[in-house]
Amino acid sequence: MEEEPECRICRDVAYPDAPLVKPCGCRGSLEFVHTKCLLRWLKYSHGANLNSAVCSVCQQPFRGLRAPGLLSYLLSCLLGRRRWSGADLRAAASRGWRHLLDAPDCGHLECLALRWLLALGALQLALWEGQILLLLAFGFIRDALSLDRALDEARALEHGGVGRGEGT
Repeated sequence: MEEEPECRICRDVAYPDAPLVKPCGCRGSLEFVHTKCLLRWLKYSHGANLNSAVCSVCQQPFRGLRAPGLLSYLLSCLLGRRRWSGADLRAAASRGWRHLLDAPDCGHLECLALRWLLALGALQLALWEGQILLLLAFGFIRDALSLDRALDEARALEHGGVGRGEGT
């Protein structure tokens, strides 16, 4: 009688919603694992960097392993809950921000897109700041030119009035 394969982490058998996969070259009782169990174990053993995860037994990189990205995490939170509170939104934003800081070399499309969005937002803020400074500078330059014109007109009247008075 053949023994049914089980997950090497949780020791449970395959279910329709949690099939067993062979992520590396291990054989025997270490051959199969649930993807969810493997991701959870890698999260704690490798931190946030799942791109370079290798099996600690056979030293082969895990095949077909893709950690859920930030967008899929947020979508699962949105679809899994009926009501969101401010604390939930802050916690989700905090987890996303922590992921971006903890895994700077994360290659997930959502993370790359978010990094570009943040960089472009910072650039846009810098450009707006520059435009505001230019507007303020133009105001000062306009006032300085108005003052200079008024001084020139005052000098012209002063010199012009003296010249006319002398000539008459």
